[in-house]
Amino acid sequence: MKKEKFQFLRIFLIALSGINCLTVAKQNNPDQDTKISFNSDIEPMLAAKCYQCHGPNTQKSGLNLHDQQSALHGGGSMKPAIVPGKSSESYLIQRITNENKTERMPPANREPVTPEEIRLLRMWIDQGADWLEKADPPVGNQLFKQDHWAFQPVVRPKVPILNKAADKARARNPIDNFILHQLNKKGLSPSEEADRTTLIRRWSQTLTGLPPSPEDVEQFVTDQNPDAYERLVEQLLASPHYGERWGQHWLDIVRFAETSGFEVNTPRPNAWHYRDYVIQAFNKDTPYNQFILEQLAGDTVGADIATGFLVAGPKDLVGSPDIRLTLAQRMDELHDMINTTGMTFMGLTTGCARCHDHKFDPISQRDYYAMQAVFSGVKHGDRVLNSAEYEANQKKTKETKEKLNQVKNQLSKFEPLAFTRKTLIIDDQLPGKEKTSRTDVTTMMKIGGTSSYTSGKKHGERSDPGDLGRLPNIGKEYTWWKAAQKDVFTWNPRLSGRHQIWLSWGCGLSGRSNTTKALHTTDAEYHLDLDGDLETQDDRKLIAIINQQKLADGSEAPTELVGASGSKNLWRGLYAAGIHELHPTSRIILRGGSSNAPVTADTIVFQQAIDSLNSQEATPQLRPAVQTRQNSERFKPIEAKFVRFTVLETNSGQPCIDELEIYTEGSIPHNVALASAGAKAMASSTLPGYDIHKLQHINDGLYGNSHSWISNETGRGWVEIELAQKSAISRITWGRDQKGNFGDRIPTQYKIEVAVDAMRNWSLISSAEDRIPFVSAPKTNSSPKNNGGLFYPIRDLPKDAIMALKDLIDQAKALDEKLDKLVTDVPMIYAGQFDEPEELTHWLYRGDPFQKRDVVKPGGISTFKGNLNLNNDTLESQRRLKLAQWISDEKNPLTARVMVNRIWHYHFGEGIVNSPSDFGINGGQPSHPKLLDWLASEFKDSGWSIKSIQRLILLSSTYMQSSSPTKNGLEVDADCRLLWRFPPRRLAAEVIRDSILQVSGAIDLTMGGVGYEVFEPNTNYVRVYNPKKEFGPSEWRRMVYQRKIRMEGDATFEAFDCPDGGQVCPKRTRSITALQALNLLNSHFIVQQADLFSQRLRQETSQNISDQVHYGFQLAYGRKPDQEELQKSIALVESHGLPIFCRAIFNTNEFMFIN
Repeated sequence: MKKEKFQFLRIFLIALSGINCLTVAKQNNPDQDTKISFNSDIEPMLAAKCYQCHGPNTQKSGLNLHDQQSALHGGGSMKPAIVPGKSSESYLIQRITNENKTERMPPANREPVTPEEIRLLRMWIDQGADWLEKADPPVGNQLFKQDHWAFQPVVRPKVPILNKAADKARARNPIDNFILHQLNKKGLSPSEEADRTTLIRRWSQTLTGLPPSPEDVEQFVTDQNPDAYERLVEQLLASPHYGERWGQHWLDIVRFAETSGFEVNTPRPNAWHYRDYVIQAFNKDTPYNQFILEQLAGDTVGADIATGFLVAGPKDLVGSPDIRLTLAQRMDELHDMINTTGMTFMGLTTGCARCHDHKFDPISQRDYYAMQAVFSGVKHGDRVLNSAEYEANQKKTKETKEKLNQVKNQLSKFEPLAFTRKTLIIDDQLPGKEKTSRTDVTTMMKIGGTSSYTSGKKHGERSDPGDLGRLPNIGKEYTWWKAAQKDVFTWNPRLSGRHQIWLSWGCGLSGRSNTTKALHTTDAEYHLDLDGDLETQDDRKLIAIINQQKLADGSEAPTELVGASGSKNLWRGLYAAGIHELHPTSRIILRGGSSNAPVTADTIVFQQAIDSLNSQEATPQLRPAVQTRQNSERFKPIEAKFVRFTVLETNSGQPCIDELEIYTEGSIPHNVALASAGAKAMASSTLPGYDIHKLQHINDGLYGNSHSWISNETGRGWVEIELAQKSAISRITWGRDQKGNFGDRIPTQYKIEVAVDAMRNWSLISSAEDRIPFVSAPKTNSSPKNNGGLFYPIRDLPKDAIMALKDLIDQAKALDEKLDKLVTDVPMIYAGQFDEPEELTHWLYRGDPFQKRDVVKPGGISTFKGNLNLNNDTLESQRRLKLAQWISDEKNPLTARVMVNRIWHYHFGEGIVNSPSDFGINGGQPSHPKLLDWLASEFKDSGWSIKSIQRLILLSSTYMQSSSPTKNGLEVDADCRLLWRFPPRRLAAEVIRDSILQVSGAIDLTMGGVGYEVFEPNTNYVRVYNPKKEFGPSEWRRMVYQRKIRMEGDATFEAFDCPDGGQVCPKRTRSITALQALNLLNSHFIVQQADLFSQRLRQETSQNISDQVHYGFQLAYGRKPDQEELQKSIALVESHGLPIFCRAIFNTNEFMFIN
């Protein structure tokens, strides 16, 4: 018999294997009736054999087989690579089957297409080349998925009838009926009601996160009124601290933090507004359906701050020129919004449908991308808070700007014109003290030293800003020698033709002891050596003999500047040394005076002189150094159709310009560079991967780094504006960042040219040559002071014009400061930036942004009637509003269930469904499904009031049970899912910290506003957050107001499972570790608070230890100690001191647990 059974089994297995082999063979060798799949059969082959040369990154011969249109139309040969239905006419087939090896594709050095692959390709083309397949077919049984309990409509169930008299007497509301009904079925009995001291602590800690005061406990315990329970619950629900505790729960769910995360982890200084909004919403008991609307579309329903929900998550700020990485980053941002929205409001892991249909729930990949289309216009960032205050601010700002523009227009007429003839500024600074290879200067003998000018802003000091008609200090420091009648230094300009020359030097004393009175030389000589050959003397001429103890105009340095002892080093200004003919080899030679007193060298200036100029100008035509915020280029009116700004050098990296403005000549100049005025921009290149640095920002009328253009060439690049029509222009303004927050990428050398014809015959109108040399960007974003950095040529102006100029300068400075304050006063919120989507949304094959398939419309999840009737031209704000309305609709089967489950979870420590953000097939099963639906129905019928559900829960006998265990209960239901007792649990980290502060008396209950820091400040690009070691009153606010740093936690309370906002946290873990005990015993915070607690006990009671212990117990536990506790506590205080007793109190289970 056994042999027969074995023989049968063997035959069966052989037959089965044969069937499998036939099946595999059929799958590997499809017949002509088999539908060939582009996704699984064709594209993998194309990717492996063709895409390297004819794919999304490289298109040799102009052919891209990854793109349907390119494949159908063909590449450079103009022969269609694919002719649907006709493989024999398809150029692709002809090339991969060509018998000529030199013509066959892929090339000989690449892996060839196999005969089987050719057969599949032919079949696919002959079947019509169905290119753009729909989303992956549904995985699993969709009908089964839709039958899941959570996807059914919410129907109010009947409240169970209780048969036992004890149960009837016990039930306070329908919640108890459902719970007792289940307990009876399992043979379990409910626990007795907890005592009043336990109840007030439980209610208070659950609702406000703070322990009740001894007075509150005493009042409640002795209150004999029949509505004592109800009044206490109402009092706690009405407390402003209620929103702080319940707002924290919501902030966990939505992954709120105040930094960007990732490696740079940059702060978000304006994110705290959303935290305050959440707290206020809970305090006001905002209807939950409205709460949803506000967070998804608050900008359209009058709750501007609420959209902070959308961008509460992390964002990778590190950009990349790699378009793949940039697209992946953007997809990740949108994924965060989609996933968080689905999990938060509907308990669905919508993010699992990014690359394929959801493996468990009825969410198709198309649904995922329909939701992506809803959020496609949402980006991270700050925006202005719309409010009445903002409207008033905007009105004042507009008025001030108009006045300032009027003043600036008048001032512009006094601005120096750009000097387009050759200007050369040569300083004396050397890389070292010995002879250097620098070509424009030469040291003739070893230098004696270098000296910096005396710090300060007075005349001649290092930061002397100049004044009306006088240039600022452009020297900064000088070089000196002691070399009587010796050549010490040469400037080598390498210029040709007539040039004006200006000299400068350091006057005063330098580099000597206080007892020395060796003033600088009184007869330093400056010679022009025409041929530059220092061995010949006949071509050398003396151009100046300078008393270097005096200023440029020959006057003595004022005593108040130099000092009575002559101890200051001052820049002397620029001395006009005449107009001279120069050759390319000419040099200016500095020679020591007749004595051995120090001779000094500093900057000299050359400017090309026009032929008609016979007498030298007193000062060179120099304009201010390049500024970060705004630079003005004024020139004689010239007609222009094209204006090109060419960057020749920057202070670092690729050049950046936030706005290029071109003004017409006339009494009311107009900016004709604006795109809105019909101007068009083009550039040599644009840094890829950054939406905030696109070419379109160069003339969009918006200022600041977030609306700027960056070249893709280090230190170089050009941008060109084609005006709508030829215009007479006379002024151009530009800046790197007119908000003054960034000082890198500044164009320090540039030229500006204009042309009137399409051939671009350029004419130079301005450059950086005549600007004072750029030293460094300002360290603050304050407005430029001292005439805005401008030097006005007033030597030819009459007195009344000079007075008018001074008045205009004063007006401009006052208006600038007023405008700065108005801009600073604008309230900004980190609540997302909304723009109309620039591109259509496609569903992406395998989630790959480079494998686009067909376009999808904005929508929700189709299984739940998520067709929102939206089109791709629907306004961005309306997309979000429609999605919010669909989610918050009463007919949505998930929304109410998910929220009442969350409420239950935060009251009992576990939800009716123990996976609060996953109500899908892979989530937990409800312990009381009918109770869940009854609560959901009640929730909607109450007007979506969260507090109304909480009243039912808090005043139920179920919630008011004792937490004491029973043997039967532990055996049948150890996890207490059936709620035969109140489940005790450790307090959350925030409640522990806040309770410690409350008990010690140190707590600051100030609500709202900017949070406090528990990390030392730093301004590194990649932020490093080092925990503070010292804490004071500013850090003693409630923990919900602690600035939330991603990837970092509170040094003491992170150990208590406090999330960092890196990802959603619908359910905190509750661990018990040794580190928790160590932190609560030895951390600086605990030691400090224990000392404050002990001080409070001494100050608010007598010096009697027994009284102090009694009061300590009442503050911490809401009760008095029993005799044994009293005796042991007194002994502890006597042996180790009152602070140790206080630390022990903080470490007890009774203090740390909700019972």
